Amino acid sequence: MGTAVVTKLMKPFGYTKEMIDLTGTCALEHFTSTIAAELLQNPEIQAMFQDDTMYHLWMWHAVEENEHKAVAFDVYTSMYGQGPKAYFMRSTALLIAMALIFATQSYFTAKLLKTDDKLTWKDTKYMLKFMYGRKGFMTRQIPELLDFLRPKFHPNDSDTTALLATWREKLGL
Repeated sequence: MGTAVVTKLMKPFGYTKEMIDLTGTCALEHFTSTIAAELLQNPEIQAMFQDDTMYHLWMWHAVEENEHKAVAFDVYTSMYGQGPKAYFMRSTALLIAMALIFATQSYFTAKLLKTDDKLTWKDTKYMLKFMYGRKGFMTRQIPELLDFLRPKFHPNDSDTTALLATWREKLGL
């Protein structure tokens, strides 16, 4: 469902295209900063990088995502507040973003496995367990992702200051 369709559906309730776009940005920023924090904290995931250049690129990007995790949210709350209307919109945006990201991620993972001739039942089963199993990479993120649904949520409630300082030092930033 594109932004134009959502805007048309939500217009009678007083939601504008700008509000919908900014709300989507807030939800996606929360998603990326949550995943980035996990990457910075999880040596098991870090050990999977086989190329130093890619490792440093991804670690730098994870730091960068967490540095600005509150910017879009702060703009959103300064423009629309935290009342019921704003809360409904951001909660809805997160649920839509999660569904779209999980679907997109699964699609591209399957595409990459196919490209590498690894789209076998064994490899697919391993990937699904790794990502969505009881202790899967994405499954572990769900509580932090759903924290966005708290009425008084703010991205900086999850304090990554010390984590970022550690990684800035490691990366020489």
